[in-house]
Amino acid sequence: MSGQNIAIDLLERKSNFPFQVRNIYYCWRWIRPVNFLQTIDEDTLEVSIRLDCTAEICMDEINGIPSAVTFPHVLIKRPNLRIESKQYEPRDTIAFQYPAAMMPELQKMGMLPEKDIWDFQMTPEIENLIKAFHKCLYSIYTPGAPDEMDWICFKLLRELTHYEPSREADEKITIQNASVWMKLHYNENLDVAEIARQYHMSRATFYRIWQRYFKLSPIQYLLELRLEAAARLLRETPLTVARIASDVGFCGVDAFHRKFKEKYALTPAKFRDKNKL
Repeated sequence: MSGQNIAIDLLERKSNFPFQVRNIYYCWRWIRPVNFLQTIDEDTLEVSIRLDCTAEICMDEINGIPSAVTFPHVLIKRPNLRIESKQYEPRDTIAFQYPAAMMPELQKMGMLPEKDIWDFQMTPEIENLIKAFHKCLYSIYTPGAPDEMDWICFKLLRELTHYEPSREADEKITIQNASVWMKLHYNENLDVAEIARQYHMSRATFYRIWQRYFKLSPIQYLLELRLEAAARLLRETPLTVARIASDVGFCGVDAFHRKFKEKYALTPAKFRDKNKL
């Protein structure tokens, strides 16, 4: 667990960019105590980007109202906003603060929506800006870095406030593409979180969208692919049961036997005897 707040308004700037960041913050696997209450200062506007969490749903209360959004999401912390934590789960967050006096100008530019919190899909643009944020953070005391951070935060805010959730058709195409990828790589040591990242989603978002189009979970879908491939190899090849179990992605023969029998009501050997071509 780690995190840090850096007052970069105290660092020298080389330009007069009008939207200079006051503070930046990041945390890695930080756990906020349950019922911890945070109240934002009257002179502060904070953009908090909650990237990941071991919980799928954030249950923080915003001004007494449960948020119930998935990760990743954005929370705009306006002056006097009250945030109360309702779960004991580690999360990853980056954030940046502006003086509250900048709010009217940001509103004119369409970069400060009325809603306080919303989830988003990790697009390549947002992902690259977050990487740039971290890279700049690690050299923040280098001359010119605070100016670069001002630009990165401004562009991040613009991307997040102009983000439009994918249409249902786009989501369906993305999940169908992911299912095809799994069909081609079912025998590898796959991690659902890594598959989700390939399609620019958090693990929680990937699961949520996947379940709109498939009855099986991604893990169950992967298991079905492996068992169907094993059945095909048992019918069509003389490979040993142990070799087939390994070739289709099982870590051990015992687990393969158990799952295969659950699906086909036969052991692999008896299935082969009954279904030889």
